[in-house]
Amino acid sequence: MNAKKTPDENLLDAQLDFIMNAPQAQFDEYLAESGIDTNDFSRRSTLAFDRALEAHASANQAVEALANLNPTQQKALADGLQIRRSVLAALREHRVIVASIPKRFLSQLADLLGQTIGSVTAALAVPAPRLVGQYKSDDKPDAATTRVTFEQLLRDAAMSEEEIDALMRDGD
Repeated sequence: MNAKKTPDENLLDAQLDFIMNAPQAQFDEYLAESGIDTNDFSRRSTLAFDRALEAHASANQAVEALANLNPTQQKALADGLQIRRSVLAALREHRVIVASIPKRFLSQLADLLGQTIGSVTAALAVPAPRLVGQYKSDDKPDAATTRVTFEQLLRDAAMSEEEIDALMRDGD
C-alpha cells in the first residue's frame, strides 16, 4: 500500500481538519467570507447527514435480511433466484464484485428480500465482517477477502452455460 499522500489528499486532510477542529466563530467567519449563508449551510448539512444515515440504516437492514436467513429460507431464496446455495453463500459472505452483478438479478434479489435495490447493492458492497473470537490456533483466522466477478462465481459453482447466460442477461 502506498503510504505517501498526493497533494490533493493532503489538501483534503487539511480541509477536514479545519472543518472538524476550527472554533465555531472562525468557521462561521470563513463561511461568511466565502459568501455562504451559515443557516442554509447548517440546514443542508443536516439534511445530507440525515440522508446518509438513512442510507446506512437501509444497507444494514439488507445485510441483516441476508445474514439472518435460516436454511429453509436460504433454499427458497436460492431456488427463487435460480442459483446454487454456494452462490448465495458467496453473496452473503461479500465475495462478489458488486458491479459485476446484473441489475436484473439485483432487482430479483431485492424483491425476494423485501429491500430496495440500492440497499441490497450497498449491503453487498460493504467489506466482509471480520472474524473474531477465540481459537485454538496461534494464528488469526483469515476472512476470504478476495472478490470475484458474478460470472466467475457462477462458473465456480459448476452451473451450466445456459444457466449462466440466463443469469447474466441484464434485459427482459
